[in-house]
Amino acid sequence: PTDTTATASYANPNNDNEAIFVKVTSSPADPETFPADMSECAEISRDMSGDGEQGTLYYAASPADFSVDGAEVLVAAHVSLTGASMSGIPLEAEGIGQGFHLVTATVDDLTFTIAAADTLAVDAVSTIAHEQAARIAAARS
Repeated sequence: PTDTTATASYANPNNDNEAIFVKVTSSPADPETFPADMSECAEISRDMSGDGEQGTLYYAASPADFSVDGAEVLVAAHVSLTGASMSGIPLEAEGIGQGFHLVTATVDDLTFTIAAADTLAVDAVSTIAHEQAARIAAARS
């Protein structure tokens, strides 16, 4: 069978900085692909290229305290954009310093990821994660 992915994004109409992205996929997360300790990936970079230029985004990640009932795999972090460069030249970018909550969990062999602006309360993100896990469990029973 082919893997299936569904995504949804939500924004607060009163605050553009409060956005949530939810992705659900039919392929379970492999726990071996996640770090045993968040300190293994405390600093992350993402390279991008296009139009003959090389861009890099730099992030800092730290563990986040989330629990999700029924999760076989669970990884949670707070991630912040710490810098950006284009062809090796540092950039001043609007998003530098902004962060987001990131939660990935597998429940009944379905994996979901939630990325939410850190302007949202951790409790709100936790509630969304619990509700997503409950929907998956209910649909699979």
